[in-house]
Amino acid sequence: MIYIFGSDETGIHYLLDNVFILLNIITLFLIIIEKLATEKFVLNKSTAISLTLLCWVISQSILNTIYSGRLIIPSSLFLSLLTFIIIVAGVKTGREFNVAIWSFIVGAFFSAIIPLVLYPEVIGTRISEYQGVHYSGGLWNSVLKSFVSSGWLILALLQKYKKKKIVFVFGLTSFTVIWLGAFAGLSRSFLLLTIISIIVYLFSSKAIKKYIQFFLFSIIIILIILNFMPQVIKGILNRLDHTIGNTSDEPRLMIWAAYLENYREYFLVGAMGNFMDYGPNLYPHPPHSTFINYFVQYGVLGIITFLALLTNTFKNIFLIKRLDATQFSMLLAWFSAYIIQISISETGYADVSFYVGLAFVTIWKQFLVPEKELIDFEEQSSHTSHFKKY
Repeated sequence: MIYIFGSDETGIHYLLDNVFILLNIITLFLIIIEKLATEKFVLNKSTAISLTLLCWVISQSILNTIYSGRLIIPSSLFLSLLTFIIIVAGVKTGREFNVAIWSFIVGAFFSAIIPLVLYPEVIGTRISEYQGVHYSGGLWNSVLKSFVSSGWLILALLQKYKKKKIVFVFGLTSFTVIWLGAFAGLSRSFLLLTIISIIVYLFSSKAIKKYIQFFLFSIIIILIILNFMPQVIKGILNRLDHTIGNTSDEPRLMIWAAYLENYREYFLVGAMGNFMDYGPNLYPHPPHSTFINYFVQYGVLGIITFLALLTNTFKNIFLIKRLDATQFSMLLAWFSAYIIQISISETGYADVSFYVGLAFVTIWKQFLVPEKELIDFEEQSSHTSHFKKY
């Protein structure tokens, strides 16, 4: 959206954000009314954990508003958690799942193709201001978000569409375009999560055929980069050379240390007042880690609840292993990429797309096989597994 409308928060961008929040609130109320009218209102584990986290975020914000005397509304995090809840509680059929996730993928595709087509002159550069527009985290940061939240999900979803050539080609093209767009931004975290997630995928799949397929696919991407994006190679190598030679001066390490040194002051209920006051004194920065963000802003309850949410999703991924080994490996690769990104970057903490991807992975098992087969599997696995449904 920022590539089309810019970053003017008093204009169309601000209006669309607020319309999206309003639609999510209305949708949640409709889901609650439907559940109360048609069935016993029982929360699954995913919904219960995320609702607990959302309620605590709201409660802490109210306390902080009273304490500091200024209105504190974490609207981005509120919207992200709300969207997660709507997906895990509201998506009930395979058709709804497919429509929702393909809409998500199409949006991710356009978030990559638009800047690649409109701004080819800044491919391989790291800039935050361009043509009068400010891009938080850099011009290519939105594409990075798209890849982390949807990249491996596209490949996993395509396992169900191998016989539908048009859909399969579009999905594979989307994955490639999104990956190239993210790579264009010279992100070190992107390079790291790409390498680690590929390793996780190959080691978990344990199939020679998968190794060969990925090797051939990698050659195609490398050829595209060498022919159309050679400046990116030079740029990322320069960044890596600077990082490796100055590890002790890495700003993120100093930021993390500064926040964690003050843990006693926010341990129980989170930071009161401006949370960045608990970080570096000279140059205030946010924590650059989702885990530290939750700990600093929402205390021990916030970080424990978020970890419970991630643990629950991780368990659901492993429930897929016996149903489809390939999709399991790809979702595990997605999870590893997601964890790497949110661990070492501000990106992902309050970005809606990250919570959308997490929600889809959480409910993936429900729509992996026909309903009858899924029930039979759960009845069989209940005697051999300690994992519970969500």
